[in-house]
Amino acid sequence: MSVTTYPQSPSNLGSNFASPSSATFVSNSFAKVPTRIASPGATLTAQEIPAVLDRLAELEVQAAQFHRIVAEAYCTQGRLESALVHQESAVRMLPTSLEYQNQLGYLRYLTGDDSATSVFEDILRVDPRNGEAWYNLAMVRFGQNQFGEAERAFARAAELMPSDAETWNNLGVARFHNGRIAEAKACFERALALDPTNDDARQNLGDCLR
Repeated sequence: MSVTTYPQSPSNLGSNFASPSSATFVSNSFAKVPTRIASPGATLTAQEIPAVLDRLAELEVQAAQFHRIVAEAYCTQGRLESALVHQESAVRMLPTSLEYQNQLGYLRYLTGDDSATSVFEDILRVDPRNGEAWYNLAMVRFGQNQFGEAERAFARAAELMPSDAETWNNLGVARFHNGRIAEAKACFERALALDPTNDDARQNLGDCLR
């Protein structure tokens, strides 16, 4: 997958407090307790409220970023279920982020959740030119042995991300499964032209030539 601040510990408030040693002290202390708490909104002017709302929105974005980072950390450790929980939190906090939604669909795909398909389809309804969503949708379709659908999605991804060698390699694999050997060979050659170190594409090209 191409995933702040922490709450501070309370200060030591007791160091400057005298111990109650008499009934008089207790009585005087209780006399100083406020009888009500003022509403925080009462101190804000109409001009100040938009700035406060903007700050709250910023904090929500930061919280979403934190969950995304944690999700990526868990993913690198192979703890996919934990990663999924945090990525879902990131999407809830920042539902407009197509990048976060793509990562959510990817994690659902890795954990075997069939709803990954609907995540990518939702992204593409909003942004039909999202190459990563087309690529991820193709991966899901291929895993479901829907090779025709996978080929069409990989082809769209390759159109939108023409310099991505892995997309061309996977398009070649889908075409190979669909019996389109000559076109698959061309895809593997394109992948190797973009990335000569791509061992998968080299092996796949060799399979086409046998």
